[in-house]
Amino acid sequence: MSTSLQVNTRFLAHELTGVQRYTSEILDRLEGKYECISPEKWPSGGVPGHLWEQLVLPLKLDNQIFWNPTCPGPVAVTNQVITVHDLTAVEHPEWFDWKYAFWHRILTPLALRRCRHIISVSHYTKKCIQRRYGIPREKITVIHNGVNRRFAPAEDYAVNRVRQELGIPKGPYILSLSAIQPRKNLQRLLRVWEHAQNAVDGSVTLVLAGGQGRSTIFRNFSLEDPPANVHFTGYVDDKLLPALYTGAEAFVYPSLYEGFGFPVLEAMACGTAVLTSNVTSLPEVAGEAAILVDPRSEDDIKDGFTELLRDGQLRSRLQERGKERAASFSWDKSVRKTEDLFRRLSG
Repeated sequence: MSTSLQVNTRFLAHELTGVQRYTSEILDRLEGKYECISPEKWPSGGVPGHLWEQLVLPLKLDNQIFWNPTCPGPVAVTNQVITVHDLTAVEHPEWFDWKYAFWHRILTPLALRRCRHIISVSHYTKKCIQRRYGIPREKITVIHNGVNRRFAPAEDYAVNRVRQELGIPKGPYILSLSAIQPRKNLQRLLRVWEHAQNAVDGSVTLVLAGGQGRSTIFRNFSLEDPPANVHFTGYVDDKLLPALYTGAEAFVYPSLYEGFGFPVLEAMACGTAVLTSNVTSLPEVAGEAAILVDPRSEDDIKDGFTELLRDGQLRSRLQERGKERAASFSWDKSVRKTEDLFRRLSG
């Protein structure tokens, strides 16, 4: 890429999530010069971080294209490209701390209407932006995320090591990976699991992997009195994920709202059969390579769960379809499209 680029990287100091993964994958592959801009003697998170982004960051920019890899971005900057991963805080403020939701409800429309261009990580999110804010479709480019090549079936020794490190009980396990927050639908998943166990013997464990959502973002949310055969790992280091996915009999992700859904493709790439939701962006990501269920229907989740656990041939078919599906989402492809967009805007 011949043009130089300025990039907001203040949030890369936070715990790894989809936004951090996306930004790191793109920056690692961008050819040419770019300048990372982040707070130096200033907190990067919370209210101070947002204030820095709105008040200080614009003073550090010149006439180059500025890329904000997440929304909302500094509203005073017009020569910027904003990547929108989802509009969850705007469309479902009840899931968030009221201050966080209020901040997004005020700043998001201002930033998106004033910026030069928008990258959406899914067609679903693009439609949400158009519907809610009336932004012309030509101002929004859909560029899907990719899957890192390290997400691939792991060797048995790696699976055994990660099981030991995370304390996963012996026997087969079903995996669900997500932050513990309202939209991930974990309370409903646990109720379903309590009844779905009747369809299998008691040796199967449901493994819930993921950390507690930050209290400054999400409303108080906890999982109390889980049913039998549930194992909580807490936050799992990124390097352990391929083996954790590989060791699972199946991966379940009945989320209520996703702008993309990295874990679905990561599990598929590791050769694991997937059950996920039939709402928001998840059908777009999963295609025909997963069992799709209504995430608000416990009966539907249970039926899909039971079918997946009982039918080994179905799991085998989904494993093969999933690997093919995941292979079609490439970070190299994502970067080429991103570079093309920046080049066109700078021309």
